[in-house]
Amino acid sequence: MNHIPRSLTALRRTLLALALCLLALAAGAQSAYQLVEQHRQWMRDHYPKAGKLSEEQRLREASFAVINELREPEAMALLHAVGHQVPAVETYAAMKESGEHDHRFTHTLRALEDLYHYAEQRLGRDNPTTGWCKYLWLDCLNNMQDISQRIGAVIAEQQDVAQRTGDKENKALNCLFRILRFDASVRQDLCNSPRLYDDVLKVERDVLKLYPPKTSKPSHAKAVLYTKLAKARTGFSASREATAAYNEVGLNPETPYVKNTNTGVVTNAEYLFHVAEECYTQLYTPGHPEVQEFYVCLEDARLTYGTYNDEHLDVLKAHYDYASLYYGDGSLPQLMRKINYWNLLSALGQEIPDAFMWRSMLGELKGYMGEGNLYYAFWARNIVDIVSIQLPLQLADAARLYDEGVAHICGSDSLRAAYLRYMLYSDFKDMAPALFEANVPKVAEYYAAHHNTTMLSIAFGRQLAVDHYVGLNNHEAGYRYQTMVTEDVRQRYGTSSTVYLDEKEQELNLLASCNPDAARRQYPDLISKMKAAQADHT
Repeated sequence: MNHIPRSLTALRRTLLALALCLLALAAGAQSAYQLVEQHRQWMRDHYPKAGKLSEEQRLREASFAVINELREPEAMALLHAVGHQVPAVETYAAMKESGEHDHRFTHTLRALEDLYHYAEQRLGRDNPTTGWCKYLWLDCLNNMQDISQRIGAVIAEQQDVAQRTGDKENKALNCLFRILRFDASVRQDLCNSPRLYDDVLKVERDVLKLYPPKTSKPSHAKAVLYTKLAKARTGFSASREATAAYNEVGLNPETPYVKNTNTGVVTNAEYLFHVAEECYTQLYTPGHPEVQEFYVCLEDARLTYGTYNDEHLDVLKAHYDYASLYYGDGSLPQLMRKINYWNLLSALGQEIPDAFMWRSMLGELKGYMGEGNLYYAFWARNIVDIVSIQLPLQLADAARLYDEGVAHICGSDSLRAAYLRYMLYSDFKDMAPALFEANVPKVAEYYAAHHNTTMLSIAFGRQLAVDHYVGLNNHEAGYRYQTMVTEDVRQRYGTSSTVYLDEKEQELNLLASCNPDAARRQYPDLISKMKAAQADHT
């Protein structure tokens, strides 16, 4: 679930999980039944028996069986065997066998946490399996709560383990914990923190050394690492800060790593996903739940440069069918993939006969995630977007429920709540002008009164400036919001930073349409400062 949408523009929200690579299209051509049967046959032929494994191997396999929600007899036998030593695993296995769904990951989290503590006790902190158990637990916990306060200490500890042991997997785990910190930062500013961009780029350099892409031997650790890294590299949503990060670590953003230059990707994500895909196709069948989750992650991460058409309906429908067959009706994976599928149906102007079920879908989301979970707001917004197209007469009710959820998460009087509400209502200028007028000016002025130097505020202000300048053709308002952003960026980064200078350039560009003479007078001084900072001033 931790590939839930970040702070997205209206277009990117509509495109959620719609752009697929060619191999994903081929996988989608297989029926859900074929995929699941291939996986079940693989489990019968290759899944290890608990009695033939060491204790370390059993604990590692059990952790991945839990996180991947394996439910075949072979996996259940292993979980029951481990459950003799870790009671929470036995409880989890019984829950799975009963067909119950694990709301708020209650049993999953307890099993993963206890596996970690048991592994630490039996194998020691330096054992890579202990590290994997800890990582999978925290990665899952990130779906439900803010782990940013603890992840720094975890990284420091794993860094010490990696340095002392020199173990390759321990080094890989240190990279994974650093990527997890980047992923967890979404809860603070509604986007992945730009202050961590340079660290993600450093992680990439470490990963390429640890697991060179061209090596032929497949590795599960390599597949997981390249998948998570690729996802992180598509999280650089702040372009000015991203450019500064590239310069900070001495990387050229247009690297030769891109696999398919026709996509226009400049973040290496295409290449990194390709490496992960090569690993997964050698390790498992396409119907393995972890491989299916890889393709779901790929869809999400590639939304920034993808296109879509009717062909992709078959792919998303296959993913939805797989989740329905493998995880069962009423499961969280089925619900998420239904939302992705319905988003594309709506974007293509197709009718959804079952769209009236949106209330029950919101209820299911709330049950799985908790209404106080930020990720609930992200997914709920996608449901409201569907309602806006399919059932416009019910949009006011859907928006009200979304507002109630946002207030529960952030409080009604906060910049975060204002930004979340703006993400929704800014889409409704044409389809629901009354809702737009009743909400967008209000949250925009809230920003004007409460903006600050946080990344949340800066991202919010940038969106307001562009939307007013371009979308509403209100150049004066666009310039006004941009001046607020520029001042906050100045305080955050300093007057000599390239981020501030780029922000100031944007301000003058907007000013030029309102007061060309005033902008013309300021450009020479700005250009001089940009030259001194070796910033792009063309």
